[in-house]
Amino acid sequence: MQKFLNLISETRSSNLLHVLAVALVLSLVGLAFLAFVHSIRLEKRIRTETPFVIELRPGYQSDSLKYLMDKLESLPGIVSKSVSMIPRDRAVQEMSKEQDLALSPGENPFFDLIVLNLDPEQDEQASISRLQEFLKGFGFISSASNPIAGQAGFSDSVRKVKTVLVFSTLLLALMAFFIIGYLVRIFFQTKAPVIRLMGLLGAEPGKIAGPYTRLAIIHGLASALMAVSMLGLALLVLYYMAPWVYHLLDLKNFLITVVVLLITGPGLHYISIRQSIKSFQI
Repeated sequence: MQKFLNLISETRSSNLLHVLAVALVLSLVGLAFLAFVHSIRLEKRIRTETPFVIELRPGYQSDSLKYLMDKLESLPGIVSKSVSMIPRDRAVQEMSKEQDLALSPGENPFFDLIVLNLDPEQDEQASISRLQEFLKGFGFISSASNPIAGQAGFSDSVRKVKTVLVFSTLLLALMAFFIIGYLVRIFFQTKAPVIRLMGLLGAEPGKIAGPYTRLAIIHGLASALMAVSMLGLALLVLYYMAPWVYHLLDLKNFLITVVVLLITGPGLHYISIRQSIKSFQI
């Protein structure tokens, strides 16, 4: 009786270790896949959410500013009603929340800004060139640019990130397949005498494989659910460590990743279990 209880305990421990090992690998696959899915629209999203910034010199006339903003609203390539002004006093307030500026009373090193969004459906470079040419007629403008998306080589950098994420996802998925296959083979080695005996007694291959296939799918589903939990914890840590990155995440892409993990976990287990059953020539 004691040996039987010890066997049950060892079986439960091995099952738990199996689920944990696979869950850890699947969580890495999930992270890489989630990053890849987000990178598909990363360039467009950064271009859309990063405003075009116009820096104003001090001493401009309010009438000139109003005329400029009205003209900007009517220019092609600019999102309607996206033109707004950020006064220098507000910039001081916002920066003071982030760090101690140590400014003397009345001192303000910032400039008034006009921000606007470029239409992502139109040629961005043509819109920027047209906008910069238009702004040359206003002497109180210090600079005008898109601080991130307008930089040279931005598209190439995003393309390289996508390539790295694709290969990372495929490499981790391949690693998960081999690890799951290895763990399933170890599981079958412990059951080999029973499986061979059932085959010698004339049991049909389907009846022999049925219970182990169901157990493998349950293990795969449990590993996938645990991997989803680990992925959620990783995103929670990201929220506190890098909020600006967290806000780039899309809930729809996270749900797609969850579905992929819930399919990948049981699917890889099913493939591995069928290969292991065939190796026993039942």
